[in-house]
Amino acid sequence: MSRPILAEPPAESPSTRKISLRVLCVTSAGGPAKKYDFTSRYFAPSLGVDEDPACGSAHCMLGPYWHQKTGKEKLLARAGSKRGGDVYIHVNKRRVTVGGHAVITA
Repeated sequence: MSRPILAEPPAESPSTRKISLRVLCVTSAGGPAKKYDFTSRYFAPSLGVDEDPACGSAHCMLGPYWHQKTGKEKLLARAGSKRGGDVYIHVNKRRVTVGGHAVITA
């Protein structure tokens, strides 16, 4: 999926509410700036989450995928939600470490 397409669908759109999957994670190479290795968005409307602004578990899954694509152990991802955020990922053999600035919303 291209970066412009990833940036388009708002989380509240009727099309994302029609998702029949439990969760949907979309990703593309690059980001809004050259420093990013990839961008992602995570939707789970069937679980009551229109969009997770920066899903840590999704980046744990995406880290090994982009590690294989890029050959990099340390990756910088951009959560492409409206709030967005930078996610630092380190893939080391059987372990993935995810970091960034957290926001408590509850």
